[in-house]
Amino acid sequence: MSGTDLLSWIPVPVFLYLIYTDLRYLRIPNRALFVLFCALALAHLPTLAPADIPLRLVGAAAVFALAFAAFYTGMLGGGDVKMISVVMLFVPLQDIAAFALALSVSVILSLSVIKILRRSRSVKALQWRAFNDAKRLPLGPAIAISSMIYGPLGDFAISKLGAGG
Repeated sequence: MSGTDLLSWIPVPVFLYLIYTDLRYLRIPNRALFVLFCALALAHLPTLAPADIPLRLVGAAAVFALAFAAFYTGMLGGGDVKMISVVMLFVPLQDIAAFALALSVSVILSLSVIKILRRSRSVKALQWRAFNDAKRLPLGPAIAISSMIYGPLGDFAISKLGAGG
């Protein structure tokens, strides 16, 4: 595992914390998003070409605009909008389709698991808002999982498959 491979794992604890807070409180704290931005920057800056920065800003701004429209119509929470925008700053434009696929799969899986767990009395007894508020579904877990699949977990899997298993 190279130094840049190790750096890609830096944001993982922040993603796990964001999953926890969104499931527990249906909130994605701004401070945690700032820490996520710093962790992603630390993980990606060594390999980021300066010429790519304007394109990534444009891509993240476009995603923010679309997500904000979804927020305005009540389809997304504000934390989800901010989180996906921060993540998109670190996804190269040529990889957006791969990330979108990971996000789509993560949304379907995480929301399905949440819907199933909402039926469990023992899970409801935890008093976590994601499992007790039937009107709201957290997307933070899906964004975090897709970011980890796209990033360090994907890199790890590719390195193992590329090495013959």
